[in-house]
Amino acid sequence: MCIRDRLGIMPYISASIVVQLMGIGVPYLQKLQKEGESGRKKINQITRWLTILICIVQAPAYLYGLSALGVPESAFILGKGPLFIISSVIILVTGTIFAMWLGEKITDKGIGNGISLLIMVGIIATLPLSFTQEFVSRVSENNGGPMLILIELVGEILAIIKDGIINIRKQKNNTPKFNIISDIKLKSKGNIR
Repeated sequence: MCIRDRLGIMPYISASIVVQLMGIGVPYLQKLQKEGESGRKKINQITRWLTILICIVQAPAYLYGLSALGVPESAFILGKGPLFIISSVIILVTGTIFAMWLGEKITDKGIGNGISLLIMVGIIATLPLSFTQEFVSRVSENNGGPMLILIELVGEILAIIKDGIINIRKQKNNTPKFNIISDIKLKSKGNIR
């Protein structure tokens, strides 16, 4: 995973939550919320700027925490000096701005909510690795082993089948029912043509 993707879209999510919560107590944001489309555009602009501010705070914290994540000191070719920190913060902020822009373009094209799609794709991309790590930890650390994994899979498959049956029954209940007798009575009275 490239360093520019490290912060991802989460600073934007944090900024939009903060702006929504501030909309409750800040009169200026309340006024913007009531203005309609022009107010929404201004709120989006405020959210973008707050995203950049959050990135500028989070990026150095992430960079200083790389050693705790197991990155060896030899990986820092230029060292951890000001040049490294400043250039890396710029790269991390740019990566988040790119993800924010991409999400907005996906939304503008009408494909769906772009930010949600980016989050979903990120989760799906990590699923194979997550499943592999879970399997290895279960088998190697004696945490129930393959039998527990099999029981979990059977339980999940049964839950999916149950949800499917419930959805099918709901769809059948929502289909319009026609009462032939009442239709005949209405036709005889001249109410239906």
